[in-house]
Amino acid sequence: RMSQTIRATADFIQGPYEFEEVVVGTESHNAYYVYSEHDKMHLIYTLFAGDSPASCNPPPSGCSNGITPGADRLHYHGEWKDNTCQNSVGRVIAIFSSHYLTGPWKRHLVDLSWGTKGQPFNAGISNPAPFIFSNGTVIMLSRGKDNTWVNQTVVKYHNIWLYRATSWNATYEWVPSNGFNGALNVGGLSDGPLTEDPVLWKGRRGFHILFHSAPDLTHAWSKDGIIWDWNKMTMGPPNHMDDGGGDNERPRVVVNDNGDLDWVFVGQLLIPENGSNVSDASHTAAFRALKQSELDMFSRVSLRGGVSSST
Repeated sequence: RMSQTIRATADFIQGPYEFEEVVVGTESHNAYYVYSEHDKMHLIYTLFAGDSPASCNPPPSGCSNGITPGADRLHYHGEWKDNTCQNSVGRVIAIFSSHYLTGPWKRHLVDLSWGTKGQPFNAGISNPAPFIFSNGTVIMLSRGKDNTWVNQTVVKYHNIWLYRATSWNATYEWVPSNGFNGALNVGGLSDGPLTEDPVLWKGRRGFHILFHSAPDLTHAWSKDGIIWDWNKMTMGPPNHMDDGGGDNERPRVVVNDNGDLDWVFVGQLLIPENGSNVSDASHTAAFRALKQSELDMFSRVSLRGGVSSST
């Protein structure tokens, strides 16, 4: 309920970053920035539409210095007044557009089409992750329903969905993929971890996705962006789980001019402080992908052994 989208600036890609302004207020969850070269437009995709301000969606009382009394690993369990915002559009994908990073920003609500087959029962709109081609065409990933209970047994699903639009503000049409019920063939039905928080990019050899797959990250790849393969092995940069903090969530990437991975950004729950048993603060950590000559120094070549950190 308290998610916001902010703009921060830095002299170097790894930071340190300084807060500049709130771009989209509460609630705007899982912000995903992308630039459309075709439209000369800066775009921010979010879940929810930033239309639940504190006047009708009050935060928990007693919050100060980044600490929320009663929080448990960023989840608040204390008394919390209801969201009474009458004009909220609710749980939707919204896109905020501007010709300049400094704004002003204009809101657009995404329209989805499921075609003649209709919406699959476990499809959804969480964690939108777009990729924009040079002609303005967009493909976008989203997260659906992870699982359900059948006869007191958890049944897991493939839960990542693919959409395509002729432009960022056109209708997004479902594109069936090679997983269960037309989802991507990642996570879920296998014996591997679930997949969420996708980040999507195109490299020299096709398309790639990094997911948050607790307790770390997993990787998927595709030649055409429609048919996908996935490795269930979790991997990723160092985190704080062994010391009571959290794993690597909300991955974002920076690629170089060749389409190769250059930097990985993740959100990490911090180590508890001041005698607390739980952590209720997080940060964004940046990890540089090593060049092949540097990777040759490691006996195990993987993402875990191939990044350096800057926080």
